[in-house]
Amino acid sequence: MGFRKICVDSDVVIDYLRGKIRKSADIHAKRSKTGDSLDVKDILVAETCIYFNIPLLTRNIEHFRRLKELPLVDVDALL
Repeated sequence: MGFRKICVDSDVVIDYLRGKIRKSADIHAKRSKTGDSLDVKDILVAETCIYFNIPLLTRNIEHFRRLKELPLVDVDALL
């Protein structure tokens, strides 16, 4: 792997992390204002799915349903 490839990959990772931190902070701020905050770990998982526009596979649909922009898939419904 050449130096140029490493630099390009690093830029992508850094851009992703910046976006992830911003979006996670936005979600936390919105939820905190309503007194309906999620655990930081849950916010990071949810934000990752939102960022990449992929559904979250979970058995805890009700827990994440509060995040309207997060597409959810019920794991139990797939089994």
